[in-house]
Order: sequence, then structure tokens, then C-alpha cells
Amino acid sequence: MAIIFNALPIPPISEFGEPFYRSIEQAIEAINIHAQPQGFAVSKRSSEPNRIQLRCTRGRAYDPRKTTDRRSTTQSTECPYHATLRLHSDPDIISNHGLWDIQVNESGHNHDRQPGHTFPTHQTRQIDRFRSQIIAGIHQGSSPSTISQGIKNQCEATDEEFTLNPTRIKHFVYKYRQSNLGGYSQIQNLLKQDNDEWIIHYDVDRDHQLTAAFLVHRSSIELLRSNPFFLWMDCTYKTNRYHFPLLDIIGQSSVGKSFYIGLAFIANEREPAYKQVLRWLKGLLNQQQIPYPKTIMTDKEKALRNAVSDVFPETKTLICYWHVIKNIQGRLRPRINKVVAAEQPARSRTSQDYKDEVNQRWDTIKIQLDHIFLAHTKEDYKLRWQGFRDLYEPDYGDILRYIHDEWINQVPEAFLRFHTKAYFHLNELSTSRVEGAHSALKRALQASNADLQLVANSFAITIQRHNQAIKNAIQLQKTRKQGIYHQFLRPVEHKISEKAIHMAATIYNRFMPDTDLNKPRIREECSGLAIHTIGIPCIHTMLRAGRGPGLSAADFHPHWHLPGSDRPIQASTNQELTNQELTNQELINQASTWNPPILASQVQNPPKAVTRGRPPASSARQAISQTQRSTQRSPSQFEIIEQQIIAGNQAFEASRAASQASQASAASAAGWEASEDEEPRRSGRAPRPKRRRTDETTQGETTETDY
Repeated sequence: MAIIFNALPIPPISEFGEPFYRSIEQAIEAINIHAQPQGFAVSKRSSEPNRIQLRCTRGRAYDPRKTTDRRSTTQSTECPYHATLRLHSDPDIISNHGLWDIQVNESGHNHDRQPGHTFPTHQTRQIDRFRSQIIAGIHQGSSPSTISQGIKNQCEATDEEFTLNPTRIKHFVYKYRQSNLGGYSQIQNLLKQDNDEWIIHYDVDRDHQLTAAFLVHRSSIELLRSNPFFLWMDCTYKTNRYHFPLLDIIGQSSVGKSFYIGLAFIANEREPAYKQVLRWLKGLLNQQQIPYPKTIMTDKEKALRNAVSDVFPETKTLICYWHVIKNIQGRLRPRINKVVAAEQPARSRTSQDYKDEVNQRWDTIKIQLDHIFLAHTKEDYKLRWQGFRDLYEPDYGDILRYIHDEWINQVPEAFLRFHTKAYFHLNELSTSRVEGAHSALKRALQASNADLQLVANSFAITIQRHNQAIKNAIQLQKTRKQGIYHQFLRPVEHKISEKAIHMAATIYNRFMPDTDLNKPRIREECSGLAIHTIGIPCIHTMLRAGRGPGLSAADFHPHWHLPGSDRPIQASTNQELTNQELTNQELINQASTWNPPILASQVQNPPKAVTRGRPPASSARQAISQTQRSTQRSPSQFEIIEQQIIAGNQAFEASRAASQASQASAASAAGWEASEDEEPRRSGRAPRPKRRRTDETTQGETTETDY
């Protein structure tokens, strides 16, 4: 057995120049610290009461009988290196030097020097050293790769060898989380009522399996108390291993930033599930003495809209205008494609000119639909809709009937402006805010196969950071000097948010100065549209304020008031208030009146959804595909239709090209036959007479062709 290198002697650690150690662990740690730069590691080979044999971790003998049918490898080389730890019994040596000493019996190695990351011993040592840093990263929601990169950067700064990898850290994270469960499942730990971060309500089925969980972060209560007037509700998917849809409920703060109100994991998107979540929300508002929302924005989810109408009957519901247009686009774009193709059959459907023509026609129709749906009066709406129908009935009659039956006839009060101008909606027409909230949560989550407790922990970190950013922005606007150019706006500085002041200045600049002929004239009678819909004083109020002491905070809706700046107290008409003497923080901390159906320790995990694809392998280490772990949303219907249009046009052009190639090949074959017949003519033979035939390419026209 060839010796490739010899290990250096172990340096002494005592003042007498002898390597004595107080414990076995200290001795093994010392020799591994000495061994890592030399490219090896040691572990226990055998132990006796007074003697412990150490060997190189490559010193095992490879046993082929222990292999299975699968292909396997080994790092064992039967390395001869070994050392001995001896326990001293001499009291003088023990008192002066320690209990154990190391004696190297064989210093040679029969393998090349190896980097530290190939030895589990050195990986374990580095994990023990950075244990507190790794645990801090776990609580901050950092991924194993992020934690690994941070430790690597720290090792490079100190010229220390980096021996870890994300997989080893991932195993440590898993074991750490399992050790903190205390004998409960992850869902049971999440649902326990002593949770300091969340207010949690849940429901179970007859088998005690979880069917719904409603989570409200405690840091969001103060923001909800200040801005409960306008809410967004929308479901997102691919957030947890049980494939529960996540109902995300958000609001808008006075500084214009969105904040998370509640997160609800529900087993299905049916009306009873939505009603249960909204009842929990209503109970929370009652308990915290917060007014009910004036308006709720959703997409056209019938079950959710019905649940909102049942639980909050006085609350107005709006439908995302962007979803309305995109649903119409999904029906209309294929028809426009067919109409353009029928009008110009010779044009290539994959050419840029063809695509531009289709896009231009859709843009024209969309502008006309906006003109109809956003009409300020019912009379204008009817007149514009009738003109639109007269123009497009011949080519798009069935699409017009779909628009009327599905949208105008069913939910006109939820998106037509002459209805919605009476609602408080902050000039928000879409659910883009809640879509952005989905994205922020998923960006931190990173994978869709986690348990609900891990999902909640990730969400808690995102929500805390987001809420703190809002509170910092509020404090900044209460002290920062704003660039206000109109004197009548200065009295509300540091009391009203900068966003509201900017909106008021925009309204004023739209009409003033009135000497500018290009600006619209001010109506004599005030419609109250600005204050009713967005909570901003109208131009008439601002003109009166300009002639007096200026605007006051009372001229703005309470939504725009900065918290703590002489904000008027909103009378809560939801219920009889029995705890008026309680402070806001006491209300947040007091126990909820909600009674759980069963104890959290009795809640069972919901059944895992059956996914498509092959069943998982018997090995517990079976990898989950990237598609299964991805949190990326599935394409919307209009996106699917766009792809179908593109694929259909490409298939049509490919078929047309193949047909043209076939015709060209047939024509080429006919020309080759003609050239064969011309050879006798050159050799002196008489040419064949011309015949008359019907050519298919000329659609029945009679032509003369040489055969």
C-alpha cells in the first residue's frame, strides 16, 4: 500500500510542550483542526475505558457485500493513518496537564489530500461554529442557499476554508425545525392560541382535518384601524403543500402603500368557505371596534361576491375593470384574427404587418369600450353602447351578446362608472394591488411545497417588514417639509398624507388658473364626486379655502389622515362598544371571543392533493420537480387564447407553405418531363404535337401545355 503523504506532527498545546487534553472531544477537535489544512480528517475507530483508537475517515475497508443493485461509490481507501488517545492515571499529570494525550501510531496516508468540504467531519465542525448565525437566518426566513452564501463570504474574509453547501444546511434547518415542534405537528404548532405573531381562527371537518385557517398579523391591526374603508380580496395559488387556495385581504394606508389585513387558507373556493372567512373578519372588526369597509374590490368570483353581500350587506362591491377588459379580449381577439384573415387571405398571418393590423383593431375597440363603460351618465352610456352595437353587429354579433349578457346585464353596478361614481373607491379600478401583494409573499416563500407553519413564518417576515416600512413612511411625512406651492394646502401639511395633498393639487391645477382657455370650465353646482369617491376636497371647496384660512384636515376623508395627527375619531356603528376604556394595544392583546371547534392539538393535517405525473418513488429522497415546487402563477385565460392564436397562425402558414412547396414540386416534375421530350427534337426527330388540358392551378381555365 503506497504512502502518498505523511501528516505533520500534532503541535503541543500545553506550556510543557506536551499535547494533553481535558476531554475526548477537545482532543478530537484539536487533531481535526490540525488535519483540515493537510487534507484529511479523523474519527473514532474503537474505544476502551482508557484507550480510544482514531483513524483517518478514509481508513474503512470497502465491503462489496453491503452494496445493492444500484450503482454506488465509496471514499474508503483503507488508509493506514491511526492515532491513540490514552487516559492518564498519574494525579500529577492530570492536575498539571489534563486527562488525555495523543500518540500518532502511523502518520502516512494512501490517498491524495482532499478539500475540507469532502469530509462530513469538517462540515459538522463548521456548522457548530456558525450555528447561531444559521439559526438567525432561519428565523429571518432566509433560504439555505442564502445562508450558505453568507457563511462563505465570511470565511473568505478571514481566509478560512469553506466546507458547507446548501444541502447540508438544508438538513440542519429541517432537524432544527423538527426539534422545535415539541411533539406537535407543524399545523398544530401554528394553530396554538399562544401565538405571539398571529390572530388565528380555524375550522375542521368531521374527521378533525383542517378545512380553513384565517391569519391576521398583529402588526396589521393598527393599520387596519386607521384605514378600514376600502379592501381588496383575491385568491392566489401554489403556496402550500396541501394546494389550499390563499385568500389575500389587503388595504391601502394613508401614504398610498398596501398592507396585509388577513390571509385565509381555504380547502375550496365555494361560497360557504368564503362566508366563514368573512365572518371571522367581521368578528375581528367587532372585537377591535373598527368600522366595516365601505367598498370591497374583487374579480368576478361569484361565490366571493355572494359571500361579501351576505356578511357585509351594506358594503359596496366592485369588479376589477382590468379583468373585465381581459375577459372580453379573450373572446374578441380570436374573432378579430378571423375577420382580418378573411379580408386579406393572401397576407401571411405570421408577418408583423398582420399582427399590427390585429392589434390596431383590438386597440380601437378597447378605446371604444372604455368610452362606453366609463361614461358618467346612464344616458351617455346608452347612446354610446347603441352606436357601438350598430358598428360591430355584422362581424361581432355573438361577442356583443356575450358582453351584454355576462357583464352589462349581470353586474352593471360593479364596474360601470355611472354606478361606481357613488362609491368610495380611491380611484382604484383594478386588483393590481392585491396581485402585487401575492407576488411579494411568493417571492419570499420561494417554493410551493412547504407546510402551513413554514408558509406562515415566511409570510410573517414579509408582513412585518412591509408594515414597518409603512410606519416609517408615516413618521417621515409627519416631519418632512413638503414642496407645497398653494397656500391653502399648507394648513394640512404633516396632518394629511403627501399623496392626498398631491391629488388635491392636481385637481386644482386642472381647472386653475381659470384665465387659461385650454382648461375646462368649473361647473356652478358641485357634484361631490371628488369627496365621495376618493376623499379629496373638490375644486369648489379649494376655491373657498383659498379665499379664507385654507383647507383643514376635516376637508379630507379620514382615510388620508396621518395617524396621530389630530385624526378625528370614527364612530363605530358596527355594534355596541362595551370596552370604550380599553386602549388600542389592549384591544389587540385581549383574547378573542371566537371559540375554536376543537383544541389545536387535535387538529389533523388535511389530505394532500393528488397531483399529476408519476407517483413518488419509495425512497424518501425522491426529488420534487421544479414545476411542483414553483410558485409562479398559471397563465390566465386571455394569455392561453393569445398563445392559441399564435400557434394557429403558425400552423396555418406552415400548411400553406407545404401546399405551395407541393405545387412547386409538381410543376418542377412537369417541366422535367417536358425537357425529356425535347431531346428527340435536338436529335432530328419530329416534335410531339401540343395538347390541350385543364390546369388545376388556373381553376379550370383551358391552357396549352407541352407534354
